[in-house]
Amino acid sequence: MHPFGHVIRQFVKAPGFVAVAVLTLAVGIGANAVVFGVAKAVLLRPLGLPDEDQLMWVRLTKARASMSESALSWSEIEDIRESVPSFAAVATYGTSGVVWNDHESGFEVPILRARPELMEVLQVRPHLGRLFSTEEYVEQSGVALLTYQGWQNHFGGRSDVLGQQARLDGVVREVVGVLPEGFGFPLERLPVTGTGAGPLVSQGEQVFWIPMARPQENDRTSREARMFSVAARLKPGATEAGARAELAVLSSRLAVLYPEANRGLGFDVVSFRDFILGRTRQGLPLLGGAVAAVLLVCCVNLANLLLARGLVRQREWAVRLAMGAARTRLIRDSLMESLALALSAGLVGWAMAAFGLRLLRTLGSASVPFLEEARVDGWVLLFAVGLSTVTAFVFGALPAWHQSRTDAAEALRTGARSSGGPQIQRWQNALLVGQVAAVLVLTLAAGALLESFRRLLGQDLGYQVDPVVTMTLRTRDFETNGELCRFYRRLRERLAALPGIEAVGTISSVPLTG
Repeated sequence: MHPFGHVIRQFVKAPGFVAVAVLTLAVGIGANAVVFGVAKAVLLRPLGLPDEDQLMWVRLTKARASMSESALSWSEIEDIRESVPSFAAVATYGTSGVVWNDHESGFEVPILRARPELMEVLQVRPHLGRLFSTEEYVEQSGVALLTYQGWQNHFGGRSDVLGQQARLDGVVREVVGVLPEGFGFPLERLPVTGTGAGPLVSQGEQVFWIPMARPQENDRTSREARMFSVAARLKPGATEAGARAELAVLSSRLAVLYPEANRGLGFDVVSFRDFILGRTRQGLPLLGGAVAAVLLVCCVNLANLLLARGLVRQREWAVRLAMGAARTRLIRDSLMESLALALSAGLVGWAMAAFGLRLLRTLGSASVPFLEEARVDGWVLLFAVGLSTVTAFVFGALPAWHQSRTDAAEALRTGARSSGGPQIQRWQNALLVGQVAAVLVLTLAAGALLESFRRLLGQDLGYQVDPVVTMTLRTRDFETNGELCRFYRRLRERLAALPGIEAVGTISSVPLTG
């Protein structure tokens, strides 16, 4: 008798048991497949930058407030470049949006303003054309680079894109190069409107790169004009800890030289990957442990079901033993049934994972970096199949071993189902205790998370938040600050006149988001 034919006949005889078993296990496998898909997209993906382990962010830290900021002043960046020998190169850049006038229409596209040192830090090489020359890093420079994604999406990947012109904020710029495929920068953690200071990964979102000129007047000389993001590359052999120690020495010296601007401030360095992932790196393993516990509960539950089903099938096994079937064959058949159940559950769980990942991308793409790239692909399917195979032996080994020890003479003499004796009852009780314990741990952990979330929502911020409505304005068409101020005054007056409006104010960034 072919083992698969035997498995199919057993499933046809007990469709209710099969349905319950498959759905129970599918929940655990599906949850683990979702976490694996997210981990593959978030934790295991390369950043797409050469020698990414040497790439560092430099941040400003405030010891008294136990917080950090990602922007430094131009003078502080020059101090770091001169005083931290662990860095091979230190660069700054800026991101913004510009209006791209394409014939008669205009629409906003994101751009990156790059300094020449950025090319050295990132070790970027163009896919087509060239990079900026030293003379082109001036205000109103008439050149631009295209990202690979921008080249494909806006220029159709045309080979004659070099020399094409684009009017950005009224300045005509010539495309002189295309950045390489898969090259994504910047990778930033920026405020997300309405969700607090969560991570926003702008991987590959920029369309154009344009040269960034040296800032003028106060923006360049003031040590408190902190508006520049800093990326650095470690020298070969240099370490993150060494760079951190050198930055500590520098911050102490600056605090003495410039007490008004630098007292109580320091510098910290963190790798690109750690900066982007943030707490996601710790959160995903915890989530993986939780769904692994869910799968363990499912396995224990199915082991109990198989033990109970084995009691129903004692007479069948006794007849097969009496007819000369080897006990190893009975164990094989039992494990084949478990494997078929697990693989069926794995396929159902894989389908559940596809739905779960779509839901996660909808809910969490603004707060988890690279989550948009999470997909149920062949690797996730392979993971589901492998996990199904392992779980088949986890929940199927004990019932198979117990059924193989059936006393054929005793089972045939009684001719009826027995309770399995004290040994099987002890096994069932042990499995039940383990299942309850695992569920209790998960319940307590979920309760602790809910309580933390409740306290977070009830945190006293010192001001009322419920009746406040915010909106973000993009003001690019004003030639002078005076025009912009008059616009804001008129806007406040018109908003204050609306029914139900008690007060109107303006602010550079919403509290707790900058």
